[in-house]
Amino acid sequence: MAHRGSIDISSPAVMNGIVYVGSQDGRPHGLDPVTGDFKGSYTAGANIYAPPAVAHPTVCMGSDDKKLYALDASLGALKWIHNAGTSISSSPALVEGALYAGS
Repeated sequence: MAHRGSIDISSPAVMNGIVYVGSQDGRPHGLDPVTGDFKGSYTAGANIYAPPAVAHPTVCMGSDDKKLYALDASLGALKWIHNAGTSISSSPALVEGALYAGS
């Protein structure tokens, strides 16, 4: 499986046949479940340990840099960042357009 950072803590989230996980290189990874090929070019400010939340066409994740990120499902285009004030320790949840996360 080709990836750049250690993917050993984040649980996966699946959307449209792509497996999304966080990593210790601060990058979210979108993995093809058959080939292991990955996509993604955005880098957060620190490790991403908590599992991402997915709702087409958005992937949301928290990082150890105390921010929540919303990215296009291509993992290259940033939609928005929210400063949570502390590290994000749980998987965010997307419900009817609202994002909830424990920190």
